[in-house]
Amino acid sequence: MQDSMIRVKNLTVAYGNRTILDKVTLDVYEGEILAILGESGCGKSTLMRHMIGLQRPTRGEVLIEGRPLLSSDGVINSEILRKIGVLFQGGALFGSMTLLENVALPIRFYTNLPDEAVNALARLKLRMVKLNGYEDYYPNQISGGMKKRAALARAMALNPRILFFDEPSAGLDPISTAELDELIINVNRKFGTTIIMVTHDLQTVLTVASRVILLDKRRKGILAEGSPRFLKEHSRNSVVRRFFDSFTCAGERTVEVAA
Repeated sequence: MQDSMIRVKNLTVAYGNRTILDKVTLDVYEGEILAILGESGCGKSTLMRHMIGLQRPTRGEVLIEGRPLLSSDGVINSEILRKIGVLFQGGALFGSMTLLENVALPIRFYTNLPDEAVNALARLKLRMVKLNGYEDYYPNQISGGMKKRAALARAMALNPRILFFDEPSAGLDPISTAELDELIINVNRKFGTTIIMVTHDLQTVLTVASRVILLDKRRKGILAEGSPRFLKEHSRNSVVRRFFDSFTCAGERTVEVAA
């Protein structure tokens, strides 16, 4: 039986009289790549924000390796926080900092390493995402795909056990998307990193995800879960089939995974 890295227990999220998620229970297993899918307004981003600890649930809780992510007064556990890396949709790089400075920032904040060691680690992370030689560039000097890779380098700065991706391929061309998919797979396979992503890109889901959950806004929770290809090709649920059929898919991408 797989070990549970993240456990969402009876999570309920409501804003006033409007309930977004109702008693959602979910396990994310160590080393898997889980994609959270669903139509707009179903609570995908809401679920992710609660799994990261950015919001306090109305009811229920999130456990990381068996420990509560938030204290009873809603404060995030700082020790657990260090195990989490996040790549936000826009990359969220600081425009006034070079790529090296962006990646070095969390290392400086969370460790007492000397400057030489911090910079050496930041250079290593940039090399891992194939951005060696761009250390002194600013975010406005590089392409959208390179920004996403730089943001991934920063998310991996502290060697997190868990990585969250919010729409990783948003705004990218097919080639840049395929390159990012390759990086995500390699990070997962080389380091055993547990990865959770919210995405609308079916090809990324089919290429990268080992399991998906499909949220439904009428149910206010999980409608289906399992292998993305199985759900796409064999689900007996008409709502699930219509959801996958609604994707536009221009051929399958081929991703080469480094050994």
